[in-house]
Amino acid sequence: MTANPKLLKTLLLIVILATEIPGAVLAHDREEERTTLMAVLLDLEGGQATLGRPAMNGFNLALQHAKFKNASRIFTAFLDTKTDPAITLSAAKSVSRKVSAATGCTDNDAALTAGPVFQKRKIPFLAIVATDPSLLTVIANRMFLTPFGDNTQAAAAAELAKKEFGSTVAILFDNTADYTRTLYQYFRTRFAELGGGDALLTMDYAGGCSIASLGEQILRLLSRPAFVYLAGLPDCIGEVVASLRTAGVDQPIAKIPMRR
Repeated sequence: MTANPKLLKTLLLIVILATEIPGAVLAHDREEERTTLMAVLLDLEGGQATLGRPAMNGFNLALQHAKFKNASRIFTAFLDTKTDPAITLSAAKSVSRKVSAATGCTDNDAALTAGPVFQKRKIPFLAIVATDPSLLTVIANRMFLTPFGDNTQAAAAAELAKKEFGSTVAILFDNTADYTRTLYQYFRTRFAELGGGDALLTMDYAGGCSIASLGEQILRLLSRPAFVYLAGLPDCIGEVVASLRTAGVDQPIAKIPMRR
């Protein structure tokens, strides 16, 4: 695994002590009078486990490199939120009265669920993968984002794709997640701002791993796009791309979620 230097640095700053426990992990030195309590919410099961498990590996990697003093004063709780909004909300509420800080959440939807809980309790909350810059407005001043925002990464994708592939595009996006619903809009806006660009098709799909029907619609366009921009989720993106290829779409497919 290749460590993301920015994420590693962040984790080194916020994580002091952790132990491997499925679900919720609690560890502390009861003999210490002063403790700092921190919750880590990660999707270790379900569709977002493809992000949650590497994130857990990142935490563990940071811990291996960290040499902090007074580590026994830290009380850390790892909670598996299982890519389930109800479980995420329950987990946040269960620890919100006990912790001094919180982190985790591998997508915008999870951050939107957990963030307000910590905001209400005035607990600092560092979202490690949520990328929608509007979250800082919605949830307010106790939330912090680690990655590049959707606006930044989508703009970079638009600039690179227009330079490398051409000025016409078919835009496809998964409508089941806040992340993908937001990302394609930032992409489309920046692509238009570059001048001379044209989105020949903008269509959504309801999740899933096969979008061959959208590929067929691309093939029916009177003028074929120079490339396809795909805003999809990571759990089956390989199969999504394969379904487009099977349908006959042979144009370059730009899928550039830099937060990953």
